Amino acid sequence: MEKNDENITEPTGINLFGKVYNLNEQQKDAVLNCDGNMSIIAGAGSGKTRCLIGTIAHLIYIGHDPSSIVAITFTKKAHHEIKMRLTNLIGEELTQQINIGTIHSYAYRTLQRVMDINYTILDDT
Repeated sequence: MEKNDENITEPTGINLFGKVYNLNEQQKDAVLNCDGNMSIIAGAGSGKTRCLIGTIAHLIYIGHDPSSIVAITFTKKAHHEIKMRLTNLIGEELTQQINIGTIHSYAYRTLQRVMDINYTILDDT
């Protein structure tokens, strides 16, 4: 895979798709050095979502297929926030190719694909 990482670092972040994406030094290190699975554990307001968005955008920027990327969240609110931020950074076409969803929706889609059966989930909400 051909890497496209020339002139990617900026004093305040990284240059992705012609935009400077602001990151602190720890976030920049995490975004630029992701070689596989990633788990972000940090406190509220520390930039977890910003780091995740930067990592996904960087992986696509250096040539990874967007459809090979899976981003799993626990809440629908986080799912929508990630999709909105990615769309603003990389565009709607690339964002739609990424597998983004809650753990429950991802499991549901996987079971439908693997089991090839039609079923309904009962939900009291």
